[in-house]
Amino acid sequence: MNTRATTFGFLAFLIALGLTFLIWSLQYDYWASFGPGAGFLPRWLAGGYLISCLALLVNELRGGPRVEFDGHGVRRIAVTIGLMAAATLATPVIGLIPSLALLMFLVAAFVEKNGVLVSIGVSIGVSIFIFAVFGLWLGVQFPEMYFFRN
Repeated sequence: MNTRATTFGFLAFLIALGLTFLIWSLQYDYWASFGPGAGFLPRWLAGGYLISCLALLVNELRGGPRVEFDGHGVRRIAVTIGLMAAATLATPVIGLIPSLALLMFLVAAFVEKNGVLVSIGVSIGVSIFIFAVFGLWLGVQFPEMYFFRN
């Protein structure tokens, strides 16, 4: 049941969501005296999201290849969204980097069906990269963990 009206309606919803995020990001400074401000990343993410949605809309208007969703694909999306929600809830307890590492491992190993060693390697490697760039290089303070509060 993937009709053109359903596709256009869904794309309109996604574009409205992207515009909402972009508008909300405008309330934060794009650049601060020390480097990228609080609005830097949200603005870029919202812009990339909107460009992707508009590209899908152009593809649909041109009559490009259609993507059909079956029960298996919808289930994978639902599991991934559930894991993202669990990682969000786990962040204050175990910290941002460990919750992201766990999220990456679970998605890679169980949703994408990659090998366990590959999933562990990717989640550890990306976590080290995130910490090195944001924690060490840019000096971003990560959310405080529940167990390490004073």
